[in-house]
Amino acid sequence: MNLVLVDACSEIQCLTDVIGLMQAIHCFVRASTIRHDKFKNVQLEADLVVIELPKQSDTRWVCKHKAVKVFKLRLPCVLKTLQHFAEQPGRNGKELAKVIGLLIQLQTLKVCFVLECLDVVLPIVNCASKYMQSKSTDIATATDVVLSTIATMEGMRNDDTYESVYQHAFGLFEAMGIVDSSPPDRIRKVPAGLQDCLVMSTSGSRDAEQLDFKKDMFEILDTITVEMRARFEYQKPELLACSTLMPTGKHFMEYEVMSPLAARYEILGINCDML
Repeated sequence: MNLVLVDACSEIQCLTDVIGLMQAIHCFVRASTIRHDKFKNVQLEADLVVIELPKQSDTRWVCKHKAVKVFKLRLPCVLKTLQHFAEQPGRNGKELAKVIGLLIQLQTLKVCFVLECLDVVLPIVNCASKYMQSKSTDIATATDVVLSTIATMEGMRNDDTYESVYQHAFGLFEAMGIVDSSPPDRIRKVPAGLQDCLVMSTSGSRDAEQLDFKKDMFEILDTITVEMRARFEYQKPELLACSTLMPTGKHFMEYEVMSPLAARYEILGINCDML
């Protein structure tokens, strides 16, 4: 399950960019006691409980949900901390270039949108992953959990879910106090030059942005579900057959479930009729 997310990330550029940005900001803040203390003080000044930015792991992707949650909760504080060091006079040129670069990347609606997508997707995959790691898990039930997870994510691939994610992302963007875009539900006027024309499609940067965001969200969902099917679903008959030998399994000693594995290994002398 962890490899599903690793492969998905390697194929989706927007995920790679946002996860890399989170890691770069974590390193920038934690690399200096002065920066770390400033981040803590910004939270205290806002009457917030001090939360540390979690370190990103390149391998344990199912653990990234905590990092995404924290980053979302403290996004305004992260922004204020970076702005403080970007505006200080006489700073080291290399450090100043780095913090300005981080600010430019952070202050975009795209980052907020990808964070919201991750906050919706990761809990679902994380639930399946935690179940698979429990001592009481059996192969058959784990396979059912995977298929149920795939069905849940496929059910999210619709306009209603997209609109919900987009609205939450826009709210997160507004919380940073850097809104430079019009609200997502603003009624667009048809240009004067098109008043007497039949407009067959939407126009403008906002509409292009919406289409781009929707494409990113659907790509995330599609890539993860394809990876899950590739790693789990094709093995379902054999995995279920193994579960027929487990007394606690719901398919214990059911020949119909056992037969695909038995038939595959008839060459070893298994007599399916006797079985």
